[in-house]
Amino acid sequence: MAIGLISVLWDFADEQLALDLDADPTFGIKRVHVTHREHEPWPQDLIDRFMAEASPRLGFAVRLALETGLRRSDLVKLKWKDLKGDHFEVCQQKTGEPVLVGCTEELLAALKTMPRLGDTIIVSERGEPITPDGDQAQASRNGRNRPFNPRPSQECGQ
Repeated sequence: MAIGLISVLWDFADEQLALDLDADPTFGIKRVHVTHREHEPWPQDLIDRFMAEASPRLGFAVRLALETGLRRSDLVKLKWKDLKGDHFEVCQQKTGEPVLVGCTEELLAALKTMPRLGDTIIVSERGEPITPDGDQAQASRNGRNRPFNPRPSQECGQ
């Protein structure tokens, strides 16, 4: 568990805080999984503290995740054109199934305040799309941890 936590924090610091870090110190360490456990949701007070400290872009990304319930792989591919009035039309990467994801009035209001810096709703501080597996961070480090390996996008019905 500690190895996974360090890795997640390392990726967060690299991707979201734009720190110039060396290679992930946990890269290559075999992880031992005893049992599969579900992630426990963050308590509301932790969410509130995080949102108070996060950049507007990161705070919005977390809000979008919390309010839509989308997987990270679907969230980072969510495009402005997917917003159809009061809902998103999304093709789930994992299942390939199309789904409609409703938006609250509050989320719609927040979406209106976000700058459209690219096709995708969630972008890096440099306005670039974020990839589902954090490949953007790996590419920016010129493969010091592992090679950049872009994955082909999947479309519904294929």
